[in-house]
Amino acid sequence: MGWLVIFCSVGWADDAILCPDRIDIPQAPMKGPIRSGYLRVIEVRQGPEVGCWLRKARQFVESSRYRDAQSAYHKVLQYQNDNIEALLGLATVAARQGRIDDARQRYQDVLLLDPDNGSALAGMSVVAGDDPRLLATLERFSREHPAQAQIHFAVGNLYVRRGNWPKAQTAYFQAFRLDKANPDYAYNLAVSLDRLGKKRLARRFYQQALGLAQLRSHEFDPEVITVRLNQLSGGDS
Repeated sequence: MGWLVIFCSVGWADDAILCPDRIDIPQAPMKGPIRSGYLRVIEVRQGPEVGCWLRKARQFVESSRYRDAQSAYHKVLQYQNDNIEALLGLATVAARQGRIDDARQRYQDVLLLDPDNGSALAGMSVVAGDDPRLLATLERFSREHPAQAQIHFAVGNLYVRRGNWPKAQTAYFQAFRLDKANPDYAYNLAVSLDRLGKKRLARRFYQQALGLAQLRSHEFDPEVITVRLNQLSGGDS
């Protein structure tokens, strides 16, 4: 029936992005002497390099160039060591490369900065194993933030680990209802329906996942869906 997808996709950016290592932004000179015992505070405007490297990193993730993405996110952290998007990006890259301990640490770093960060909580569902405390936290968060599709998706992943397919299917349905353009949500919903014996609905969402996969990046193998659809073509329920 295929494997479930448990990774979260990241956005994309234009390919023609050149980012400098540093942009020095001159400040207007201050007039008058500095008096002894006083500090002169000068507000330094942040250059565009942080945003540039973030856009580049998103592009690299989208094209599965994970080493390049990792380098770009590290560039961001050189300027802002608490940049949440960069920390989340590094966690995503680590998870996709199978570096689970690194991914877990990055997600924990984000949660120290922002304890209710939905993306970090969702990511922890991938790398934390069957942690009942995490499941309880995610369920609470899904009730408090019912419009966050990635949280429902994460809850579904944890229920799959427990073998609770009815609850997993409910969570995946909520994720797909909120983001009908996400091929991975459609695929996981199809797998859960398949496991529950709802073959007709499973075929419908497998087909939707295949169609959506032509428009957005995804983590499943379309050939797996094609094989399963052929297997399901002889039966109905």
